[in-house]
Amino acid sequence: MKKLIAILVAGLAFTASLFADVPEFTDETAYVVDASVLPGNMKDNVVVTNVSSLAANFDITIFVYDEESKGWMIFGKGHIKDLGDVATIKSINKKMMKLANYKYFAIKPSADNPFTYSVAKGNNDLNVWIYDDREIDESHFKVFDLSMLPTFTDNLRVVAGENLRSAASFRILVYNDEADEEKSGTIAILTKPKDTKVFKTTAKGQKYNLFKYVKIISREEKDYKYTVNVAKNDLVITVNNQ
Repeated sequence: MKKLIAILVAGLAFTASLFADVPEFTDETAYVVDASVLPGNMKDNVVVTNVSSLAANFDITIFVYDEESKGWMIFGKGHIKDLGDVATIKSINKKMMKLANYKYFAIKPSADNPFTYSVAKGNNDLNVWIYDDREIDESHFKVFDLSMLPTFTDNLRVVAGENLRSAASFRILVYNDEADEEKSGTIAILTKPKDTKVFKTTAKGQKYNLFKYVKIISREEKDYKYTVNVAKNDLVITVNNQ
């Protein structure tokens, strides 16, 4: 069994010791997480986002651990097509198997690729991001000072420009001081020109207008052209190829 070190997209890490007592899951390709150590609430679905650029067309099975029977049960299944695809996995028995009733979850992809994971509670869901298990060069980034922009009150919008013709993923962080250890943010995946991703809050449930800086990091290990503005009370980041 492999134990997932749950890392919020925000960058808030939980050490492996927090998962030291998770129930055994015999399949070595599955990852187990103790959802009770994650801040926030969940009651609806498991939402899986594919941030892997190497894996496509694979199934995801979510298992839950039943404390009474001391065994694992299938909660639900979903399918991932390609980079940026999102699978909303609902309970196969909504009356008997409610998300909020379980502490331990196992995530099992059918793909043989080595993955790493991030997990967070948000929008009443258990959110899972799947990444390629490799080091990412995060030296390709841009920082914007939001105090130089007009005031915005609503959402963050990340938009693919006209010449962004291939799928790309970005890590977006917001913070008030570069020294902040617990920066907050999200992952945005753009798949085609004019593709738009809207985020109401960070992975930790904070409004984006509470922060002074926004940092956008290319996970494709290349430079892009970024523009930032405020439109319709939203903070808008537009991404184009250079």
